[in-house]
Parts: sequence; structure tokens; C-alpha cells
Amino acid sequence: MSRQVTKTALSGMIVIAALSGCATTTAEPKPTTAAAVTDFVTPIEPTWTIDVDLVGKPIYQNGYVASYVAAADGALNVIAWDATSGVEVWRDVAAVGAATQGVVVNLDGLESGGKSFVTYLSPIVGDDSGWTELVIAEIGSGISTSITNNMVWATQRPAACADDIAVCFTGFLQAAHDADKAKFHVDPKGGTIVADTDVVMPAKARMLNDRLFSTNARTPDGVEELGYSADGAIAWQIPYSDIFAEGYSSDGGWNWDLSASAIRAVNVAGTLSLVNALTGDVTDLPDGAIFACGQYRDGFEAMQQSSGDVFAYGSGYDEFPCTSDLVAIEGTAYSAGAVRMGGLETGENTFVIGGASGLSSYTLLD
Repeated sequence: MSRQVTKTALSGMIVIAALSGCATTTAEPKPTTAAAVTDFVTPIEPTWTIDVDLVGKPIYQNGYVASYVAAADGALNVIAWDATSGVEVWRDVAAVGAATQGVVVNLDGLESGGKSFVTYLSPIVGDDSGWTELVIAEIGSGISTSITNNMVWATQRPAACADDIAVCFTGFLQAAHDADKAKFHVDPKGGTIVADTDVVMPAKARMLNDRLFSTNARTPDGVEELGYSADGAIAWQIPYSDIFAEGYSSDGGWNWDLSASAIRAVNVAGTLSLVNALTGDVTDLPDGAIFACGQYRDGFEAMQQSSGDVFAYGSGYDEFPCTSDLVAIEGTAYSAGAVRMGGLETGENTFVIGGASGLSSYTLLD
């Protein structure tokens, strides 16, 4: 997968949500002392780095980091590494399924029954019909849960249900392929895929994630609506543009995320400062501060099961060290502040960052 990029921005690590001017209608918060700020200047080198082409965001569970990876042979893989050493523990071939290519291909995991799992689709060797195997594997070993009727046609990649105990997806079961598309879930302990009667949605609507759906109506004949389902009924359903803005649609893909720090770097009255979005506290930044910028990866190319055509799927973004004005800093060293706000925490004062150079782990001293 190429590392060429189409867009660069301070990652909202992404910590840095915006660098544009920010007008206020109330009294400006007073700056706090510099002593209260994590070090944003001293560079910290990684304790280990793995040269891989990541697809989507890595996840961490129970001492292990896992992610989708674009393998050298062009296939999509799931790989798990020991978070302390960076040693690869296991890998498996994965499939994108029949989900829209506008959604970033992110691996998902869950904690269920005292165990940690990752869940994904795996292609069937020698079968190009489009059916895939639903996999729920222990993150530390790759051992798969035994699932009956596990051949699925998934129009939404499997992910943890809202209860964080079972795995949910939308699509069809091979065992009942003549049935209508439905929402399914499977508890790793039980190992049987069953219809999820707790979730309902209008005809021709599509599930965006567990319980959230969008309708199929489009202008000028209708209005796309966003809805939420629970307890076997639709709890609410309102125009999609009322949530976002006029012209927005789920057709453009969706990647709603809450992985961001409350502390953001913002241009306040011409000066780049740290702003705590929860308290309003503002702290001036020193010269030479090191941030983390994000550059969008080229799409991961794979065959869509629903059509047999090859599409470029959203594969997320790479991180790289940068200055506050988005200028790249050579190497893989970040400041402690950038690591803490933008990295994925894997233990006390340890974080991993998925960057242009691969997957790296950082240990902070404070």
C-alpha cells in the first residue's frame, strides 16, 4: 500500500482539532502556569517500531495490540503483537465483506466472559462466491471461538454490540440465505449467531453501527434520516442534516469517534495555546513544541464481496511528528504531550502510535 497522501492535518490525536481562529462570546480564560503542562518539547524515541502498513486504527486489550494490516501480497491481514516487546503473536487473513468502501476499515474488539477478543471476517479458501467466515478470536492467541452457522454475507463489518458482550453485524446467514437482510449477534460464550430482535429499522435502511441506522430516502424525492433503535422499536428518527449540516449524507461514509483528548491545541487570538475543552483553561505553548500530524493513507484496495469489483477502502491516517504549523519533523520522536494526547494507551505511561514508519511504542518518564 502506497504511503502517498492526499491531505495533512494536525491530528486530533488528534489532539489538535483545529488551528483556525476561535472567537468567544464570553470572557477569555486566563492562561495557567507552564508547570501544569506536560512536556511538549523534549523528543522521545520509540522503545520499538514495527514496519507494517496499518489499515485503520490499532486497538489494545489485555497486554496485546492488534490491527488490520495491508500485507505484502496485497491481502488484508489481522495481526496481534505483544504490547511490551512488539513481537508478533499471530496473524490471519481477513476480508472487507460487503460493507460500503466509504467506511474506514477498523478492527474491533470486545471483552466478554473474562476474555479479550477481536472480531473480523475471513475469506473462505478457494471460494469466490462472496460468503465469509465470521471470526471471534482471543487477542492473545488467535484461537477462534467455535461458532455454528458462521458463514455470513456481512453488509456491516462485525463489531462489539452496545452491551460490549456480544458481536453484532448486519447481513445474511448462508444457512438462511433466502431470508431478508437482518441484524445478528453472537455471544462468544454461546457460539451461535441469532437474529437481534432488539434492533429494528425501516425497510431499505442500513445500519451504521449498533442501533444507529440511516434511511434510504434521498433528495429530491425524500429526506435521508438518522434513527436509533432499542427494545424492539425505533426510539427516534430525524433528518440526517439536522445532526450534521445541509448536504451531509451517510453515502459519504461515516467514522464517528469520541479516541480524542479534552485538551486541544487551538489558535487563540493569534497565539497557539492548549485549551481544555472541559474547563476552558488555556496554557501557552513553548517554542519548539512537537505535535503529531495526521496524513490520510491511500485507500486499501480490495474486492468487495457484494459486487466482485475492486474498490479503494478508507484505511485511516498515519501519524508523524510535526511543528504547530504542520511542518514534518524528521524521525519518529514525539514529545511526551503529543504521545499522551494522541497515542493509544497500552499500560502505565506507555502508548502506541500508528505512523508512516509503522507501529511504534513509546514509554514516558512522567
